[in-house]
Amino acid sequence: MLDFSMRGNFKSMQILTSVLPFFNARLQGLYKLGRAGALPYNRKTLLSKVALRGAMIAMASAMLLAANKDDPRYQALNDWEKDNYWWFFFPTWFPKELQRIHLPKPFEVGFI
Repeated sequence: MLDFSMRGNFKSMQILTSVLPFFNARLQGLYKLGRAGALPYNRKTLLSKVALRGAMIAMASAMLLAANKDDPRYQALNDWEKDNYWWFFFPTWFPKELQRIHLPKPFEVGFI
């Protein structure tokens, strides 16, 4: 759970969070991610776990891109759709609503 009522004491950040849509949500997500990384872990263990999970996500994304790169349904998507979602395409004999499925990419971890 995130506490979106946190604003901080820095006046310019208070102005930015009140003016920019979803800016406070992004800051709170990064703050929570940073706090989770500061738990009493051995720093080498934490870095190795983050690196391993990052490599696994990168490998799976590269494999999905290799599978989708020649598919005309993938090429017809907008760039923002390709950047924000993982797309899975299934054969045409599947029901129409199941022929293409998208999963959102991780937000805060993808930002880092």
